Amino acid sequence: MKGFGQENHPKKSTKKKELSKKSEQLLNKALTLHKEGHVMEASKYYQKLLDIGIDDSRVLINYGLILRQNKQFKLAKELYLKSIKLYPEKVNAYTNLSYLFLLQKDLENAKEYANKAIKIKQDFIPAYLTLSEIYKELGEIEKSELILKKAIKIEPKYYELFLNLGSLLIDQNRLDEAIYYTEKAISFQPKLAVAYANLGLIYYSKGNHVSASIFIEKAIKIDPNLALAHNINGSILINLYKYMKNLCFHLNNNLQIACHHRTMQTIFLL
Repeated sequence: MKGFGQENHPKKSTKKKELSKKSEQLLNKALTLHKEGHVMEASKYYQKLLDIGIDDSRVLINYGLILRQNKQFKLAKELYLKSIKLYPEKVNAYTNLSYLFLLQKDLENAKEYANKAIKIKQDFIPAYLTLSEIYKELGEIEKSELILKKAIKIEPKYYELFLNLGSLLIDQNRLDEAIYYTEKAISFQPKLAVAYANLGLIYYSKGNHVSASIFIEKAIKIDPNLALAHNINGSILINLYKYMKNLCFHLNNNLQIACHHRTMQTIFLL
């Protein structure tokens, strides 16, 4: 068995090999490890399955995902293309390949494969999410927004659609609309730390630092390591420091004026 990350290219055969009992056990082990977050161990089982010629779509797509996350784009691309060739009806491979191209800034190929996924399965929401990101990267913000709104009509409780649309509106400074969509995302996924952080950012941008602090505190409570929340919190604290410093300066000046005024009154009375 070759180790994880080595240059292991998919077999050239385009025939689907049936799973034996042993292969089924290996695949189930790989899927379980992957689901539990043991990615390195799962990758070893996926690679072993490839080495014995098992071209199950779950092996090709899931291992491709691991390779993509480890920036081994060439190998991931080969696995996705093989999956598409063997299983042209499996939309996950098209969408994952689209996202890979997006990461590589190959936006035309990214758009092509996202659209292919939608053509095969018109209610496959991950393809809409990817296509929206592609148009955002292309600077076609209106199209990006329209795609998300179209997907919401298809799946009106898919929280990521609302989260992404809220983020898109934040970028356009359409803050009241952003609040609506971000709150909708939270209504479907109450433990969504990034959504609370986004609300914190919105209220911070509107100058409401009290509300911003409340939402940032919620975000950090859910995910103490969320960088976005800490960055916004830092900005709030800096502004609070500046405000207090400015307040103290004015209070000090006013106190000096008040003391001077009282002294003059005493002189006149004398």
